Amino acid sequence: GTIPTLPKEMSILPSKISSIYYLLADFYFKNQETGKAVKYFVYDLTMYPTRFDAWASMSLCKQSKLEKRLNAFETIDVKNFLEFADQAINCFNQCLALKKTSTIVTEFASFTYHLHSFCSKSLKQASENMSMENFAAIEERKDKFLDISLKCFTDVSQAITDPTHELNLSKNQEDAGD
Repeated sequence: GTIPTLPKEMSILPSKISSIYYLLADFYFKNQETGKAVKYFVYDLTMYPTRFDAWASMSLCKQSKLEKRLNAFETIDVKNFLEFADQAINCFNQCLALKKTSTIVTEFASFTYHLHSFCSKSLKQASENMSMENFAAIEERKDKFLDISLKCFTDVSQAITDPTHELNLSKNQEDAGD
């Protein structure tokens, strides 16, 4: 979404089944049914908007959908593709606002680099048929994606050499071997 702040947590389900939507989403995510997974992650985040694992998994689902479209060898409507990419970026940003892990930062960096490459390729292939406004907008997005990617890769690189870096300070069991 586009809301700058998250809504308050709602506990409308009994405690024994309060994580049912997350568990369903996780099941579909692990079975690579990303459409169903996103649906249940949204349900879960409606009730628990600060659940890091749901934001992280939803980010990866949206990233996976976009990468499948890129690798499908089909014509891609650039405007619609970039709108969906914005949704994935918002999910990554929300996830990173809750907790920064080297795994998520690296995934985000890789994803935005792929978006940069897509924009570059789109500009080269359709530059004659594109209006100046669209060309300028895609060029701006291309640079934005590269800046995000550079910042994220730089953060991970610094975390490797600096034990006081924020990615090392928030290190958890899951990130221990990264």
